[in-house]
Amino acid sequence: MGKIQLTFGHLKGLKSTVTIEATNKSTETISEDKDRKVVLVDVSTCIACRACQVACKRWNELPAEQTRNMGTYQNPPDLSILTYTYVNFQESENGKPEWYFRKIQCMHCNEPGCMDACPVEAIYKTSTGAVVVDLNKCEGHGDCREGCPYDIPRIDKEAKKMYKCTFCLDRLVEGMPPACMAMCTTGALQFGSRPEMYEKAQLLKGDLKKRGLSKADVYGPGEMGGTHWIYVLPKEPELFKYTVASLEKNHMMRSLARKWSGFGMGAALLAGLTKASRIED
Repeated sequence: MGKIQLTFGHLKGLKSTVTIEATNKSTETISEDKDRKVVLVDVSTCIACRACQVACKRWNELPAEQTRNMGTYQNPPDLSILTYTYVNFQESENGKPEWYFRKIQCMHCNEPGCMDACPVEAIYKTSTGAVVVDLNKCEGHGDCREGCPYDIPRIDKEAKKMYKCTFCLDRLVEGMPPACMAMCTTGALQFGSRPEMYEKAQLLKGDLKKRGLSKADVYGPGEMGGTHWIYVLPKEPELFKYTVASLEKNHMMRSLARKWSGFGMGAALLAGLTKASRIED
């Protein structure tokens, strides 16, 4: 633990270097809750305008990708080495058509499974809550993707690097919110300290229940040691394709994964553990 220099971002887009307090030990605490930042996603006010997608592309200087119609309004269809976030569309027809939107990006877990699985210890959690990969150390092994219960990391096999949302760490250290949050048109994305946003999430949940949405819930505080992206859901998490991130619930396997990651075996252990809990898009 201590201040280190991290180079993160994208070799083909925005690449930044900051000196910040950080650790590559997943269960190590390096900052107080009040100093860590959280984005709260109020799903009940999201209209899937996808301004967040555009803002992410623009800030990170990432090009658009060629896509094709998959029979849904969702576009792009998934994350990629050039796409850090997208809005997932789920449709239900229980008596009447209903849309369920979910903004997908790295959850910036407090106890990241990807970090445990990385054989070269290239992934760091910082004092802001952001989890980033140090491009100078990353070798693109891909173990991190197996260790992530949310299936977030994407591997550039040519460059041998892993890419994912950086939480706009370069903005956080300058006191600015992530680019996607700053462009949200409905206020569905809110930004603040971890205690403030966790408390606000519970208040919003209570308000939704008072409005008759009895299954309203909050997703994130109970997963992976508490994530730094949390979601206020108007209905049960399963409708939005959320399941419990069970890595948190098996500390013995997490310990084994850390022990054997240097021998390239951490990912295999974590893959078996996360298979049942991985979110399917």
